[in-house]
Amino acid sequence: MLIMKIMERSIERGLEECDFMKGDEQYKSDWTTESKANLKIKLVNKKFGSNLCNWGIRIAKETKMEKFLGRFLQ
Repeated sequence: MLIMKIMERSIERGLEECDFMKGDEQYKSDWTTESKANLKIKLVNKKFGSNLCNWGIRIAKETKMEKFLGRFLQ
């Protein structure tokens, strides 16, 4: 499996921690019992344009369009 080779090489080169990103796939819990919580903080000012943009991002996420618009919502 390609991911296993990449991980093995990374560990040989000194990798101590790997971020598997979000999701609860079984292989993640098979490899370790440790986990860390990710926290995302967004600050939005009171200007109309900022609020409109924030509202659009929130609606897109709530309507599951996040996958479709993912790279724009980062």
